[in-house]
Amino acid sequence: MYLQSQKDSHVPPIHARISMTPHDPITIVGNAGFLESSSGVRSGNGDPTDPYIISDWEINATNNIGIYIFGTDVYFIIRNVTINSSAQNNDGILLDVVSNAIIHNVTISDCDTGIAITRVSSSIEIDESSISNSSDHGIVTQYGAASYVNITKNTIYANGGTGIALGSTSHFNVVSNNVSTNDTSSGGRRAVTLIDGANGVVTGNNLTAIYDEALYCSNSQNVIVATNRFSSVWGYGVSLTSCSGFLVYRNNFMGVPPQAFDNAGPENEWNSSYPTGGNFWIDYTGIDEKSGPDQDQSGKDGIGDTDYVIDSNTIDHYPLNMSGPVEPIPEFPTLLLPMISVLALLFAIVRRSHRKEF
Repeated sequence: MYLQSQKDSHVPPIHARISMTPHDPITIVGNAGFLESSSGVRSGNGDPTDPYIISDWEINATNNIGIYIFGTDVYFIIRNVTINSSAQNNDGILLDVVSNAIIHNVTISDCDTGIAITRVSSSIEIDESSISNSSDHGIVTQYGAASYVNITKNTIYANGGTGIALGSTSHFNVVSNNVSTNDTSSGGRRAVTLIDGANGVVTGNNLTAIYDEALYCSNSQNVIVATNRFSSVWGYGVSLTSCSGFLVYRNNFMGVPPQAFDNAGPENEWNSSYPTGGNFWIDYTGIDEKSGPDQDQSGKDGIGDTDYVIDSNTIDHYPLNMSGPVEPIPEFPTLLLPMISVLALLFAIVRRSHRKEF
């Protein structure tokens, strides 16, 4: 269950909002921890309709994790909070075995990892936040199986590691984020990485990498990648290693060729059906003079008349003749569920990759 509808609950009018106030790093252990005076909670009782609200704090994380929450399942929102660390040695926010959390409109800079979600955590939303200059990742899920993670409308840039690194995460949305890597890095700095993931969407994002992939996925299944802009100078726009059940369509590939990699061939699809089509490839040299499912009818249709060949087993049969806007498609838990279910039946799981990931 996502919590998007609750993030604005109990928001005071603009003129009555509390100004940003310095606060010591916050540690909450167990549901009872929200009742401690040091928790930073300003209102709420932890129910779905009345979540705990931690808001309007300015936290220095130089000597401790900015906000650390462990072992909770009540509902809470962290919003309008600024966290920074002059030494880049502590995480901005760490959620460990936590469910039912929203992180909204936070600004995190100069920390170790901006936001870390660890072990068995679920129903986590991160939206409309800014994460920059981390020594490691911007956002990461790791050390366990995270589920129902929604990362939306964030700006993530100039981090030492991957912008968004998802490990063992299922039922996820990565939607409408602007993610770029650290220009001074020499490699291993991806915009988005998905390892051992399943059942999600990556849509409407602007993903830019310099020395590595904009989107790298390994050993993952049943993911829709659509309406994104991918750009990389020294790496692929999208790289799929030992993945199955991916549908990649209506993306703009704007980087330096080669634009994509897929070692599973027919296990994944690089275009939707006609006339929805495939992707725009900036290095595509075909023409558009024909139309129809077989591109043998008279008249232009915005789709190239010849295939875009990624490799001998990986082909976009309907390459787009023009780039399109980067707009998200619906989130996974609603309209995309039937499509994901069909893909799960059509595509097999392939073996695990041994490549170093993140």
